[in-house]
Amino acid sequence: GDKTTLPDQSLSDFVLIISSNHTVKQGMNPDGLINGKWSVKEKEMLLIIKDETMNQEYPMKIISLTVNELILQDASSDTPLKIYYHAK
Repeated sequence: GDKTTLPDQSLSDFVLIISSNHTVKQGMNPDGLINGKWSVKEKEMLLIIKDETMNQEYPMKIISLTVNELILQDASSDTPLKIYYHAK
């Protein structure tokens, strides 16, 4: 009907800093950031984030990539979750 859905704000404090040297920092403000590495599987359009603290990998499906925006979908979840990042 006339139902309106707004974006989930639960991840609004999540920070993901992707560097060109294949390192990444991720975490929630103000808890601090966790170091890791990233890689890409181009054929599958996957961004793989490897958390160095827990030694765990997080596959993210690349939905869209532009100069200023990255849209990912959590590939490890049964529920489709899209994550939008904007360049600062």
